[in-house]
Amino acid sequence: NLGMKRVLTYLTQCQIVSKNTCASIWSRESKFLQSLSVGSLEVTNPSNAGDLFSASNNSSNIKPEPAERRVLSSALAYGGSGGDDVGSENSQCSRLWSLYDIMNNFDMGGLSRCLREITHIEMQCLVSKLNGLGSHKLEKLIADKASQTLILGEVFVKNNNLQGSAKAFENAAHQYDRPLQDNSAVCEIFHRLFVDLIDDLKDMPFLRVNTDRIGFVDANHLFGTGVRDSFPSASRDIKEAGNCLAAECPTASVFHLMRAAEVALRCVANDRQVSFAIKSLNQQEWGTILGALEGILKQMRLDDGKKWQKPEFKEAQIQFYNDSIQELRAFNEAWRRHVAHADADAFYDRDDAANIMRHVWYFMDKLSKRISENKTMPLYWDTE
Repeated sequence: NLGMKRVLTYLTQCQIVSKNTCASIWSRESKFLQSLSVGSLEVTNPSNAGDLFSASNNSSNIKPEPAERRVLSSALAYGGSGGDDVGSENSQCSRLWSLYDIMNNFDMGGLSRCLREITHIEMQCLVSKLNGLGSHKLEKLIADKASQTLILGEVFVKNNNLQGSAKAFENAAHQYDRPLQDNSAVCEIFHRLFVDLIDDLKDMPFLRVNTDRIGFVDANHLFGTGVRDSFPSASRDIKEAGNCLAAECPTASVFHLMRAAEVALRCVANDRQVSFAIKSLNQQEWGTILGALEGILKQMRLDDGKKWQKPEFKEAQIQFYNDSIQELRAFNEAWRRHVAHADADAFYDRDDAANIMRHVWYFMDKLSKRISENKTMPLYWDTE
């Protein structure tokens, strides 16, 4: 009842209807209007409504509000003339947009006022309809306002390249120009226009990056300059792994991380001078390369300690390559073999992918201190 009184008070103050008319509406329509939940969206599946990262399409779970419910909600909030136009000069399209960029590029201020004017006209026609004047012609002031809104609105949406909305305005103008349009018909025309505009906006999705993942977007030095300089061939995959993590595509992130780890694998093999009679190193499978490295490590353990200047040099070398080979073997067994094929279990959540990224980063950072794509260690280390 309090909400209804606020709506009627607003309508009276704006001189949209008289006090007597408000009283009449109150007596005839209060029971109907009290059943409406003012200002809320009707959610058919509350379990995932509003979850921007759900795999399902949440927009299909939200129904547009009926005209009466949305109009009364707008009446409670409407009344200001709006702020200044929000627009950015020299706006450039890029892969990463902030909320401010979206507001500027789509002129949210202008769009908000456009939607408000449509709702205002619908509200005025609805009040006449509720007052028993639905079959009456529009008052001249409202008719002029409706015509102006259709003309300026169409120009606005075309200037902002909202093609679906432009078609909606054309259809609304065509319907409005028909003779003998009454309050009920115009109310429906502008209600349909509002719904079509909202549907068009829903067809322009933007991917939201969670605050804890913003630093992963287009990060050129995600693993640090040491890894970037030592393994430049892996830079693109490392960067894309970060982008996939930010975009909440964790399995894709793991895929790119394994490609980056493959660069490290081949660098270790090249460092140990691994070669094959058939096919080059770059054409060999992970398992084949790892098998060759394990054979070299086994031989290293059997080699005479005199080949090293100090026993601790041999010990440090064996430990380094043993740790590296074990890490690479673990990558292959735990993740790479699964994510590279159609494995029903090879899907990872955001925390899994983040942990795998830390693991790969730590390994490649440690590796970069010794070897790189352009640097190898001596066959027998002369230092620890």
